Amino acid sequence: MPFKVYFDGPNHYEGKYNFYKQGGSPTLLKRLISIIEENRKDLLEINLCWYLFNNNILHEFLKEISLSGIKVNIVTIPLEGYDDIKYSPSLDNYFSKIS
Repeated sequence: MPFKVYFDGPNHYEGKYNFYKQGGSPTLLKRLISIIEENRKDLLEINLCWYLFNNNILHEFLKEISLSGIKVNIVTIPLEGYDDIKYSPSLDNYFSKIS
């Protein structure tokens, strides 16, 4: 499969300062899952670069893919960023508060 790059950002959002509470672009999420599903039988490995990877839907999907034998590598920046401020992310608490 050829190398592909997809982008989404504030210029594509309904409102410039609207951010997705699930931690990622629904547009990119749907496209990525669709590409993986379409090619699943031919995949041996997935290498994904996802800025601030904190999307529980994608995490669960990729976990299921990896359990089927496909190697999954994710490159991201740390959720706490690159500064010296101590941060303790808790995605379980974050997602349980979403109504």
